[in-house]
Amino acid sequence: MCVCVYDPDKSLSLTIAAGRQTSSFRLSCRRGYKLSTCNKRSVCAFELTPPSSRLTVVADYYTTHTQFSKMAPPLFKDFSKEASDLLSKNYAEVGSILIENKVKGPDATVFVAPQLEKSGPKFDIQYNVKAYGLKTKVGISPKSVIPDATITYESGSHTLELAQSKKQITYDFKSGVLAIQDRITPETVACSIAYEPFAAAAVGAGVSYDLKGSVLNEVSGGAVYACSAATVSIQVAHAKGKLIYDTAVIAPLNLSFLKNLKLALTARCSTGSAKVTAGAEFTCPITGSTIRAKVDNAKVATLSVIRKFGGGWTAAFSTDSKSCGFGIKATCDC
Repeated sequence: MCVCVYDPDKSLSLTIAAGRQTSSFRLSCRRGYKLSTCNKRSVCAFELTPPSSRLTVVADYYTTHTQFSKMAPPLFKDFSKEASDLLSKNYAEVGSILIENKVKGPDATVFVAPQLEKSGPKFDIQYNVKAYGLKTKVGISPKSVIPDATITYESGSHTLELAQSKKQITYDFKSGVLAIQDRITPETVACSIAYEPFAAAAVGAGVSYDLKGSVLNEVSGGAVYACSAATVSIQVAHAKGKLIYDTAVIAPLNLSFLKNLKLALTARCSTGSAKVTAGAEFTCPITGSTIRAKVDNAKVATLSVIRKFGGGWTAAFSTDSKSCGFGIKATCDC
C-alpha cells in the first residue's frame, strides 16, 4: 500500500506499508506532476506524469527495513549485523561514563572531535576532502604514545582503508549483486564474498589464511534472508578443528500498545559451548524513550534507556542484573 500527499513546498510525502513494516519518506517533485503507484512484492514502481520522468525504488530489507533504494548485498561479515547491533549497541558499560563524538567536520577543514573513553579523554582530528573521496582521522589520547591514524579512500563501488592501530589494510567492493572484502595484516590475509541470487536473499563465504603458520585459520559460509516479517542469517565456520554455528534473527512486530517493537536473537554454538542472547527494543508509550533489554544464557539481564536530546545528542542509561550498577553513554551525531 502506498499513500502519497502533495505539499505546497513542492514535495511529496510518501508512506509505504510492506507487510507489517511502515516507512515514511519525502520525495522532491515539481509542480504539475502527478504520481501513480503500484506495489509488487518488495518492489514499488513510481511513475511521474509526464512519462518522461520515471523513478523505480526497491525495498532494501537487509539493514533497517526502511531504506528503499537499490543496494548491493551486505558484506559477508555483516549478515547478522542488524540483530547484533540491537543486542550490543546503545548499551553503556556499567560503572563508566562515556562520551562518543560522531560529528563530521566541514569539508576540507581540520576538525577536532573530543571524546571520553574508559581509559580517559581522546581527541579525533579529522580532515576530509569529499571531492576526492578522502577521509582521514588521527586519534590522540594522553595514555597512547603513538597516535591512532586511519585513512579511507572511496571511489564509486570501491573503498580502501588503512588503519594504523590495527596494522590492517581493508578493501571493500560493493556493486550490483556482489559484495567483496579483503583484509591484510602482518599475520593474516582474509577474503570474503557475498552474492545475491535473488531479491532479499544473499549467500556468502569467507577464508582466513595465517601467514606465519602457513595454514588456513578459518573457512566459513552462510546465507541471509530478509522479508517484512523477519531477517534470518545462518553462518557456519570451521576454525581450529571445530565447527562454529552462528544464527541471528530479528523481527519487527506491530502491536497497538508498543510502538516500534523489534525482537532479536543471536546464538553461537560449537563443541562443548554455546552463547545465546535474546532481546527487544521498543518505544516507551509514556516517555517516548527507546527501551532496549536483553538476557543471555548466563542469566545476565541488561536494560538500557535511550533518550534523544536537542543538538543531535543521545544518552543511554544502562544497568544489569550482575553488578546492579549504572553506566552512562552520551553520543553526539549532528
